[in-house]
Amino acid sequence: MNGRQIWHYSRPLTKGLIGDAAGAINRGVALLGDRVFMVTDNAHLIALHRSNGQLLWDVEMADYRRHYGRLRLPWW
Repeated sequence: MNGRQIWHYSRPLTKGLIGDAAGAINRGVALLGDRVFMVTDNAHLIALHRSNGQLLWDVEMADYRRHYGRLRLPWW
């Protein structure tokens, strides 16, 4: 390991959010096996492939239009 970046993942911010979710805050990721888990500003949990950053799946945890969100690490 040399600290070299091997991939980068980003997605556009969701318009119309209020509260903490509107601040583009991300508290980190969780790792398990070959997957990297991350929550998004619009209350989705996503899994990325650890070695190439490919999006493996994206699931809605709650309806962000009802002002639900999640900012904590995805390790519950």
